[in-house]
Amino acid sequence: MVNPPFEPLRNHEVPWILFRASCDGRECDKCCEEEPRSLIDSSNSSDSSAFDSHLSWKKVPTPFVSFFGTWTRAMRWREWLERNHHTDIKVVALWARDMGHVYNAMTVALGLGYSDTGSDNRRKLRNHEDEYLVDAGVDEDRILAVFRGGGDLRAITFIGPFYKVTTSVPSEYFLAQESNPLKALGEMIFMNTGVYDDLWRDQLVKSISNFTCPMQIDYSRGRFRPQLERVYY
Repeated sequence: MVNPPFEPLRNHEVPWILFRASCDGRECDKCCEEEPRSLIDSSNSSDSSAFDSHLSWKKVPTPFVSFFGTWTRAMRWREWLERNHHTDIKVVALWARDMGHVYNAMTVALGLGYSDTGSDNRRKLRNHEDEYLVDAGVDEDRILAVFRGGGDLRAITFIGPFYKVTTSVPSEYFLAQESNPLKALGEMIFMNTGVYDDLWRDQLVKSISNFTCPMQIDYSRGRFRPQLERVYY
């Protein structure tokens, strides 16, 4: 087996949450006209040409799927999709902290010689800000939430036992439980994972709101380990 030319991130270097903004394709006329740039292709080893093909938007299959490390970056991409007439747009939130085979796209792009001063618009470093490449797809069990809909951004407030944070989301998000978006988020995680997990919920709130204030909380984890897990939130 050929070793990949770039080192994947260590588990603790991967963001807690990764986001992917995309559309469902099957219902999107715009996507039906285009060839995808990200397809699982087990015959394609992760050599430098596969990295370059993915990052430069060549219309060939690669083993990578792009995610973003911040909600803000995912929202910017969602807006780009909307402006370019894509429909059925969704934003997927992935629990990624302990994942393997994740690469920092900016580091890879630097290694491939991408530059903001170059003439090739497909090889600009700035295109890969806060982008991460996941090799060979993801386990569906890691999907915490799928946000659908669009509209202009509006302010919502998450009120938890240890925090109260306000952020902006598209106007069609959290409509069913507009008065309690934190509860809606917990229900969404339960629908996708079958588990009510305050750690997942609170880390997702933190990522959506760019909340950086450290706070030590003890979580009782029921899915993986019976003991308390101490997290600096």
